[in-house]
Amino acid sequence: MQQIKKQNIRAILLISVFMSAVVFLSVIALYQIKSSTTEQVRENLQTLLLTIQEAHHILVEQRRFALESISENESVIKLTQDLIHDYQGDKPLVQSKYLTEFRQLLAPILENFGDQGFFIIAPDNISIASMRNSNLGTVNLIAQQNPELLARVFDKGEAVFIPPIRSDVPINNQKLQRISIDATMFIVSPIFDESLSVIAAIAIRINPMTYFSSVTTLGRVGETGETYAFDKSGTLLTESRFVEQLRKLSMLDYGENSIFNIQLKDPGGNLLKGFKPTLSYEQLPLTYMAQQATSGKSGVNTQGYRDYRGVNVIGAWIWDENFQFGVATEINTQEALQPYFKTRNTFIMVITITMILCLLMLKFLFRVQRQFQAKILQTNADLEVRVLKRTSDLEDAKEALSQVNQELAVLAITDGLTGLHNRRHFDNQFNLEWQRCLRDGKSIAIILFDIDYFKQYNDFYGHLMGDICLKNIGTLLMEANITKRPSDIIARYGGEEFIVMLSNTNHEYCQQAAQAICDNIRELGVPHERSESNNQNVVTVSVGYIVSNQLKGLRPNQLVARADKALYQAKSRGRNTVVEFFESDHANISNIHDRPSERK
Repeated sequence: MQQIKKQNIRAILLISVFMSAVVFLSVIALYQIKSSTTEQVRENLQTLLLTIQEAHHILVEQRRFALESISENESVIKLTQDLIHDYQGDKPLVQSKYLTEFRQLLAPILENFGDQGFFIIAPDNISIASMRNSNLGTVNLIAQQNPELLARVFDKGEAVFIPPIRSDVPINNQKLQRISIDATMFIVSPIFDESLSVIAAIAIRINPMTYFSSVTTLGRVGETGETYAFDKSGTLLTESRFVEQLRKLSMLDYGENSIFNIQLKDPGGNLLKGFKPTLSYEQLPLTYMAQQATSGKSGVNTQGYRDYRGVNVIGAWIWDENFQFGVATEINTQEALQPYFKTRNTFIMVITITMILCLLMLKFLFRVQRQFQAKILQTNADLEVRVLKRTSDLEDAKEALSQVNQELAVLAITDGLTGLHNRRHFDNQFNLEWQRCLRDGKSIAIILFDIDYFKQYNDFYGHLMGDICLKNIGTLLMEANITKRPSDIIARYGGEEFIVMLSNTNHEYCQQAAQAICDNIRELGVPHERSESNNQNVVTVSVGYIVSNQLKGLRPNQLVARADKALYQAKSRGRNTVVEFFESDHANISNIHDRPSERK
């Protein structure tokens, strides 16, 4: 037998070591695969991000070069000087023939590039030429929304790119459909006179859907990849890939565009899976990526973070200080690491099959050993007898242990001094009975009482006599036949305080029981020379009780607290009395547990 057992243990250990080695090596391999996959994703995201940024730079540089050529045209400079002269001479710009000539000059250029308009801006930021008469003589749109970049044109003579801002006119997208909040962007170049002084600025209005969102759209890799641009406040400057999802989540109205209407805020959980944020939209923080980028930090995160939908993504981002906007490219973690997840699942499947085969081998081995063991048992009947006897002894010991455990269980719920139930058992039973009565629509009554001037009793007679007094009261309560139903309970609640719970009782019985407790303890006649309770020289109690059949909306501890307030009222009336809780009588009475000095 011992030899067979050793062989079994040896086989189990061998299989365990083998499986542990397989699992260990698999974990290492998976870790390396994940690291390699993550590094590849990191490189791809960074390459894609830099490509998108470079594409933006190339487009901007091309348009800026073209606009600088226009601003250096002699006809443009001459018309600008004439317009400034009319403007400074208070001549209505709308009547200026130079404005008409300017529009005729620029119209074919705008049409050739597919642009949407132009501005000639005076040094005081007033628009002195535009395709629309309503803009003439007003503070220019760029000066209102991005004055820092416009100032670089006049102060430094630079041609600048104005990232998407809110448009002052409706702009159609590529499908010629109106979008709810329009976005526009500009290329602005200074216009110099012969002395190379900046006399004005020319701004060409560019459609961001054509020259901005179209570039970021190229960065939509896979099923969930998205590339987008955003401003310093974390507001989207390009079209989101997930417009339909955002509309289903009520983050966008139907027909509403995501540009300027979505801020990159972290909802705290996956909205697509039904997560409901606990904070209002205004209180939500920016996503991890947006916080880093808007603080001027470029980076990449392959550990995963939540995007503006709460979806866990891997991403890279860059803040373009020159153009004052950020660009991020992200992809769902699940899709980005799909090769790793597939490999991991394959490993798990192989390991599971291997473990099953090992278990089947062990089962076969053990069955052969059991057959051999059965033959040995047949030739060792005397050993079987001894085993049976030992088993019988163990059963006896088990039964004795079970009896001891039962006794310990009783002691665990019993107060060692009074023989009543202890507070822990009362709390457990009270919570269970509360749920049952709440479900069945039945009432619960709580009677809470404690010994009057018990501190003075202990000080005068000593703590030993105090314990005897508590024990006598406990015996009286057990013999008083107050609890009629199995669910009723009397317990020592702490110190000199006792509590009774009566389930499915009526007001009359609870009142009688409370009065009987008060009377019986007084009639017990335990001497108390330091008592100040209604000229009584015996031990008395103050009793508070409440009966409630309206448990909905309450908690168990609230019912006890109301009985406690009634008890305090009994104390206030001179003790040795019974008081029922009424809300109007106790509105200004605080919980007696908050005033331990009043229990003396």
